Amino acid sequence: VPPFLVRKVFTQIFSFINVQLFNRQEPDDSVLLERL
Repeated sequence: VPPFLVRKVFTQIFSFINVQLFNRQEPDDSVLLERL
């Protein structure tokens, strides 16, 4: 498996988890959009 592919998948997963945790703490959509 190419390293760049692993890094891309890892980044996607990490971003998703980070958004989920952040969304759980701050339900405000405007703040969440700024984070993204």
